[in-house]
Amino acid sequence: QHGFKTRCCTNLGYREQYKNAYMKYIRKLRNICNNVFLISYTPTVLREDLDVYNAERNKELQTRNEIVKEVADEMGCPYINLWDYILERNCKHTDYIHFDKEANQYIADYIGKVITEKLEVGKGI
Repeated sequence: QHGFKTRCCTNLGYREQYKNAYMKYIRKLRNICNNVFLISYTPTVLREDLDVYNAERNKELQTRNEIVKEVADEMGCPYINLWDYILERNCKHTDYIHFDKEANQYIADYIGKVITEKLEVGKGI
C-alpha cells in the first residue's frame, strides 16, 4: 500500500502504535534470521511533476524513517539510510513513487555495499 490512512507525523498515539508494531515484526524476523537490516523509506515526488519532491507526503515518510532508525538503534539492527543517498544523487523517478532503471541500480549497489561491509565488520552480526 502506498497511502497512509493515519499519519505518524501528526498523531503521537499512532506513531507509538506504528513503532510497537514495527518492533514486533522485527522480533519475528529475528526468530528466523538474526541478520536483519532496516532500510529507510525513500522520498517521493509529485504525480504531476516528477522533478518536484512531494513535501507533504515526504514529511510523513521522514517521520516513519525516524521511527525505523529508533527501532534499529534500540534493537541493534544496522540501518541503511537510502533517503539521504537518493537525495545526494538526485535519483529520477518513473512515476511519483518508483525510480528509473539507473536509480534502481544505484540503490541496489549501495544496499549491497552496506550489507557486505556490515557483515564483514561484524562477521555475521
